[in-house]
Amino acid sequence: MPSKEAIIDFLLTRKVKLSNVGPLVTYKQTTINLDGNIWIGRPGDNVYVITSYDYQQGHHLTLEGYSHPSYFRVTVNSPTHAERDLDTLRIYGDGPITFHQYTSAQHPGTLVTGHDYAELEDLSPYLLWPPAAFSPKYLRRWTGKRDYNLPHSPFRPSQDR
Repeated sequence: MPSKEAIIDFLLTRKVKLSNVGPLVTYKQTTINLDGNIWIGRPGDNVYVITSYDYQQGHHLTLEGYSHPSYFRVTVNSPTHAERDLDTLRIYGDGPITFHQYTSAQHPGTLVTGHDYAELEDLSPYLLWPPAAFSPKYLRRWTGKRDYNLPHSPFRPSQDR
């Protein structure tokens, strides 16, 4: 359970917590983990996710999320390879991985570099408050493009799971 101070800090700042700890597996050196869930806005807010990527050229991969009134973006520049399977977004390369979070106050981004490998957990459509976010019931939950109604979402529909 987060400390009282951490909860107060989260409620006051509503900043996304970027850490290397949590339920994800570290395959090589580092796993980029957004704490298994996305701390944006308030617990219970909907998060809509769009990714854009270029598998052939491997120039960039961008993961964007929206949770009114917050906005976040994770960008990987020049990865060697990026792939997505049923429950994981894997990025192979030298990065850097740039993590941006924008709110109404336009907070500056946080730069994370030096990772040979990073794995981003699929995002649940609902924000979950720890420790519930780490339970098997919600971990790696993904309902797919059909539930997001996003015309350019690359994720497979739920029936393909």
